[in-house]
Amino acid sequence: MEKHQKLGLALIAAGCALAAFCGLGLYYVNHRDTMPAMAGATAAPAGTPVPTAEPTAAPNAAPVLTLIGDDPLFYPAQPGGYEDPGCTAIDDRDGDITAKIECAADVNAFHTGEGSVTYSVTDSDGMTATITRRVIVTAADRPDTVTPEAGTVYLTFDDGPSANTEHLLDILDAYGVKATFFVTNCNEDYTWCIGEIARRGHSVGIHSATHDYNAIYQSEEAYFADFCRMQEIIFEQTGEYAKLVRFPGGSSNTVSHFNPGIMTRLTNDLNDMGYAYFDWNVSAADTASDATRYTVIENFKESVPKHDYSVVLQHDTNAFSVDAVEEILSWGIKNGYSFRALDLTSPAVHHSVAN
Repeated sequence: MEKHQKLGLALIAAGCALAAFCGLGLYYVNHRDTMPAMAGATAAPAGTPVPTAEPTAAPNAAPVLTLIGDDPLFYPAQPGGYEDPGCTAIDDRDGDITAKIECAADVNAFHTGEGSVTYSVTDSDGMTATITRRVIVTAADRPDTVTPEAGTVYLTFDDGPSANTEHLLDILDAYGVKATFFVTNCNEDYTWCIGEIARRGHSVGIHSATHDYNAIYQSEEAYFADFCRMQEIIFEQTGEYAKLVRFPGGSSNTVSHFNPGIMTRLTNDLNDMGYAYFDWNVSAADTASDATRYTVIENFKESVPKHDYSVVLQHDTNAFSVDAVEEILSWGIKNGYSFRALDLTSPAVHHSVAN
């Protein structure tokens, strides 16, 4: 037994030594401030604080751009051009930097097609973000054309209102006839007549604010700037925006040849925007140097019977042309013609576009 006891005691001692060794190893791992010094190293004095790493700022992120509205954005063709719904920009350090956004638009809202708007913004750290919106310009809806009865006559008057317009309205009232006035702002003393035309039940259409060929046919932008100016005047006087249009000089004019292709572009633009533009198939020729009341009446009587329906061009700026209207109405009604005002369902009478 003595031999066995000695062996047991030896095993117990060995186990204790092993446990002590393992414990020291764990202690060294978890409590580095009490680890034995490495060879050649100088131990820090007791109580010396342990150095800690300096905190570093998180890397700055680029601003976040968020589109307002849809992408792609479907936008109806219109004369006022493109108005973008915008974009916002938020930065993790600078906050709201929407005011710093730079916008580059490549959109032609005058006619159908596809364009884009690119927004970019840079924060105070020089980080830049960019986003692009697709814009698809669509055509406006138009009501279907209604073919009028044979013998329908549409009297139309350009370039007014003028000093003669109120008298013309009285003549039309006396015969219970409605007509169409393609108005300008060339006679500002009679702008009020635009409202009177509408109040008496006639159609009001856009002719031009200035009737300055060289100015309005410089570009699409120039034409529609003049167009929108006249549109706003009409709205102020009538409470409604016009949808009928007549080009100064007509769609077949040659005065715009200094800008090749402008009339082709403008006629397509108006169609895409949902407007109805009208030329004429009967001219009273009341702007001719030798025109008189008599020639106006004769031109009407000679030309109207040649057409199933007639769109007649006159100018209420010419007193003799207005004076001819009563006989025109009397003769027309006596011979079975009916008189109507143009609207969006009226058949388009278009000349061949020469530019």
